[in-house]
Amino acid sequence: MALAAGMLMGAVYWCLGIDSPAPSFLGLTGLLGIVIGEAVTQAARRKLTGRHGATADHRHTQEGSTP
Repeated sequence: MALAAGMLMGAVYWCLGIDSPAPSFLGLTGLLGIVIGEAVTQAARRKLTGRHGATADHRHTQEGSTP
């Protein structure tokens, strides 16, 4: 969804003949910061709550069985 929104805004800027407000490198650096920040906060939350593993929040059970 974010990719589609970015492509749409790129097309709008191109049609209007204006430069994008931020250089591509700066935009990608900001996105990298968002991804790193999300990973760090999730890791800190798991450490504080004592949960380990990627499936701690999404427990999978077989159909027909109870947890």
